Amino acid sequence: MKKTFYYNFLPTKAEEDAAAARNVPHLVTRTLVEIRDLDHRSIPVVDPNNPWLRIRKTITGGDVFIGKISLSEQEMLDLLRPCTLYKANSILAGERSCVLYDNTEAENRYHIYVERGPQNSYTLRCLDLMRHRNLVPGDEVGMFWDVNKDGFRFKILGRANGDGN
Repeated sequence: MKKTFYYNFLPTKAEEDAAAARNVPHLVTRTLVEIRDLDHRSIPVVDPNNPWLRIRKTITGGDVFIGKISLSEQEMLDLLRPCTLYKANSILAGERSCVLYDNTEAENRYHIYVERGPQNSYTLRCLDLMRHRNLVPGDEVGMFWDVNKDGFRFKILGRANGDGN
């Protein structure tokens, strides 16, 4: 991690109104923030032939029961790296954001919600998807963010009973 300054050149509407009420121009502010080093070794390489290696999760009984897939902060950041800045900021700020999950085995699209949980964890609310695809504890799924479709892609990589896709 390294520290750098973030400069706020563009004020929000509330900041503009506050500056106008005080009859002073908007002042550029700076904030010290920590960022991860993004050198060439830390940027994950996605295999275009098999992008499912990016995030692999084994479905648990709790995931099936409540209809959510839990992701760590690092997994969520890896998924969000290629998505738009607006969507990434809204998700990281804790807003309940709708992302269209593109299920590659069927031509169905589900409304899936990303929610921020305790201790910088995230959940994907996808009960309809889990029921439609008959996911059971032990199934392995893969996910990645598809830049071309601006949404998550989802695939069943292995079944708990050994049937495969």
